[in-house]
Amino acid sequence: MSTHSIYDSNGYLLSQVCKRYRTLSDQRLEEIGLYRGQELIICELWQQDGLTQSDLVERLMVQPSTLTNALNSMEKAGLVQRRPDAQDQRVSRVYLMPLAYETWPQVKEVWDAIDAEAFGNLTLEERILLRRLLMQVNENLAP
Repeated sequence: MSTHSIYDSNGYLLSQVCKRYRTLSDQRLEEIGLYRGQELIICELWQQDGLTQSDLVERLMVQPSTLTNALNSMEKAGLVQRRPDAQDQRVSRVYLMPLAYETWPQVKEVWDAIDAEAFGNLTLEERILLRRLLMQVNENLAP
């Protein structure tokens, strides 16, 4: 019988780190009125406003129903607005509302603070190496 257990795997450790990171970010973002994943939607739209819902599903790697629920909440909160595409009425595009633009600096501040807390005791070289390794793992898992 092998003495190696799932608890010794990099995958298990990465899973634990992701859960802790996400829990902390959920708590901090809730303080500014955002809920899980909404900051990522704002981030994507900040980079390119007017993305289609399909674009957002692909970029965020979520189920369409998950995105729809998030957008419904965000519309009610005045953060985003969905509008039909000018060329194809079947396509819905998502746009940031002024409140989301006002919220973005707070989102950035929360993420910067969490990064400082999580990675603050790593040297610059270690942070660069960690980023490179995570990018490689992400690429390995990409479809």
